[in-house]
Amino acid sequence: MKKAVIVMGIGALVILAGCSSNTTNGKSGNNEPTSSKSVNETGYQKLSKADQKKVSFKFAVSKDEESSNYSISGTIKNNSKKVVTIDESYFHLVRGKKSIKSASKEKVSVKAGQQITVNELFKNVDSSLLSNGKVSIQYFDSANVVATPDFSDDIDTGDETDQTDNTNQSTGDTTSDNDSNDSQDTSGNIVDSSAKAISLFNGAVGEESSVTATDNGSDGYTINDSDGKSVGTVMYNGDTIVVNGPMMSYDENPNA
Repeated sequence: MKKAVIVMGIGALVILAGCSSNTTNGKSGNNEPTSSKSVNETGYQKLSKADQKKVSFKFAVSKDEESSNYSISGTIKNNSKKVVTIDESYFHLVRGKKSIKSASKEKVSVKAGQQITVNELFKNVDSSLLSNGKVSIQYFDSANVVATPDFSDDIDTGDETDQTDNTNQSTGDTTSDNDSNDSQDTSGNIVDSSAKAISLFNGAVGEESSVTATDNGSDGYTINDSDGKSVGTVMYNGDTIVVNGPMMSYDENPNA
């Protein structure tokens, strides 16, 4: 009889322990903080054309105090619903076949509805590049022209002014009105052949790759993989931009 009572007592304790455990686990589960969903960020060059149109770029030129050259700053307004990442080193100022890379290496995220200022995106720009009509400001490659401002009047007066000119919905050559003076001058180009462009691209990625290089007639050579997909750009000045990778200057390239 005593054994039966002991066995029943143990069984009751086990049941009570199980109920207590379930209750405790339930409370623990209910009190656990919910993990916040990470905000998805998208590089500007990967946005759809519709979303790219919602990101506006505005640029201003000012004369350097210690020289006769100029600096260009800008503001970026994100009117899309996405968080857009901007690698400031991807900007290029292009006129004909002359290209100047950004002076900044900052990487910024622009939230939906946010506006940011980019100071001195380009530095020490010669007045001759800015005084003869429109220039093309490109992000990453010639397929992403964000503005075509005309700073001619500002170079004459030396005053700072704003130039709002979004053309990110267009992927065509926006510098044709200036090419008559510059497009034929290739003597200053470091990269003047597909072979040289491919060599520099391979130097930037650190391996031999099966790619092709095509002169895009704007800022340099577009690099495509075996499937015909663009994987980067080698600028006429030797700088290399790799998709989803950093930009490498000509001086840094082991194949230079």
